Amino acid sequence: MVNRYINSTREQEDSYWGGATSIFWGMSIALLLGPVVSIFKPGLAIGLSLTLLVQGYLCAYLAMEMVTTKTERGVAGVVGAIIATRGAAWGMIIGLVLYFLLQHDWFKKAEVTSGKDIGA
Repeated sequence: MVNRYINSTREQEDSYWGGATSIFWGMSIALLLGPVVSIFKPGLAIGLSLTLLVQGYLCAYLAMEMVTTKTERGVAGVVGAIIATRGAAWGMIIGLVLYFLLQHDWFKKAEVTSGKDIGA
């Protein structure tokens, strides 16, 4: 509209608002839809909450399907809870610590070799 006002002659457009029928109709529609929006406004929080719950459930479901062992699922659950409560940095630190602590088999007995050469 500003371009049209700048580039037009005085006879074509008398003022900045001259020929502004699009603004008139846009504002008219906005005024008519105002009460409809105010009717649905209280339900907005419920709709957003349900959307967030469904999205969180599906993300957790997919994350649990991506890991294979129960140990990895436990680490994923703990890390998810820490991320939700403390933040991403804490979740990454705790996740790395748990991952390296639980991936190493601390209770594995040392294998005893009999001294025989298997390849010979």
